[in-house]
Amino acid sequence: MTVIARTIRALHADQEDHTYGSPYTISRWVEGILVDDILAGKVQADLAEVGYRVGETLATIGFYTFAHAGFFHDGLQLDEQEEEVVEEADAAKGYLAYISSSLFPGKAERLLGPELTTRLWTLVTENAHLLQATAQSRSLVHADYGGSNLLVRQEKGHFVLAAVLDWEFAFVGSSLFDLANLFRYEWQIPNAFEAACLQGFVQHGGALPPTWKKITKLFDLINICTFLQTPEPRGSLVEDMLMLIRWTLEHWDIEK
Repeated sequence: MTVIARTIRALHADQEDHTYGSPYTISRWVEGILVDDILAGKVQADLAEVGYRVGETLATIGFYTFAHAGFFHDGLQLDEQEEEVVEEADAAKGYLAYISSSLFPGKAERLLGPELTTRLWTLVTENAHLLQATAQSRSLVHADYGGSNLLVRQEKGHFVLAAVLDWEFAFVGSSLFDLANLFRYEWQIPNAFEAACLQGFVQHGGALPPTWKKITKLFDLINICTFLQTPEPRGSLVEDMLMLIRWTLEHWDIEK
C-alpha cells in the first residue's frame, strides 16, 4: 500500500494578531511520500533514484553560502562574527568545548556512566582535528536533514524531491552535518540509496573530504549529546542515543 504524507508550506503568518485579532497562517499543501517510509520498505520505490535526488538537493542547499558560520536570529539575520579571522584550529576547539560541556558534569555523563563517558571523550579528543577540513565551510545547513523531513513524489515516471520540511534549526556551517543526520542509523540505510545519495551530492557540487565518514560521526555526536540533555525525554530516546554512542565507538574504524 502506498503511504502518502501531506504537509503544508507556509505562505504568510501573522503571529502578532495584527489583522484579525488572533494569530493565523496561510499555507498550501505539499503532497508526497516520506523518504523514511521508502527506506523502511513501506513504499516500493527506486532506492537509487530517490537517494540521488536526496543527495542532489543537499548539495543545492549547501550552494547557498554566507559570510561566516553561525546561527540565525530574529528576522533570519546571521549572528555577528566575533572575530574577523577564524583559524582552522577553532573548529576542533569549539567542538571539544561543546562536547565537554555536555558531558562534564551533566546529565549525559550520568546516563553514560564513567566507562562509556571516558571512551567517548577519548574518541572525540583524539579525532576532533579531523573537523579542520570543514573549518571554512559557510553553507546553509538544514540541521535535521533526515527521512522524516524529506518528501518525494513521482513526476512523469521519475521521483523528485517535493519538499524539505522543518527548517527551525537551520544554521550556517558544513553540509556534512546534514549528511550526518541523514546517515545516523547507517546500518539501516540500503547500500543503493547511500551510494546514489553520495553520487548526487558530489555531482552537484558537494564536497566529501577523505575522512568524511568520521567527520559525520563526530558531527552527529553533537546531536546525540544534545538529545541526552533533554529534560523529559520521550519513549526510547535515551536508549537510542546510548546505542548510537556504542555503535560509533565500536565501528569507528570499520567501513560499512
